[in-house]
Amino acid sequence: MNSMFLPGELLPALDDVLVGPLYHVLLPGGSVGTVQLRADGWVWRSLSGGRSQRGGRAELEAWLAG
Repeated sequence: MNSMFLPGELLPALDDVLVGPLYHVLLPGGSVGTVQLRADGWVWRSLSGGRSQRGGRAELEAWLAG
C-alpha cells in the first residue's frame, strides 16, 4: 500500500479559510505544507524539514508561490 499522510483538509481559496483548522497544501516542487489561520495571523510550514513561519497574508501568498 502506498499512501501519503496529509494533515487537515486541502487548503481552499485563502478567502475561504476558517480560523483554527489545519490545512494542507501541495507546494511547488511536490512537497507538502501546512497552513493555519489564527486570530493573530497566519502560520505555515513545509513538512519536509521546514520551520514554522508566521506573518500576514502577503508573506503567506509569497511562500505558496514558491
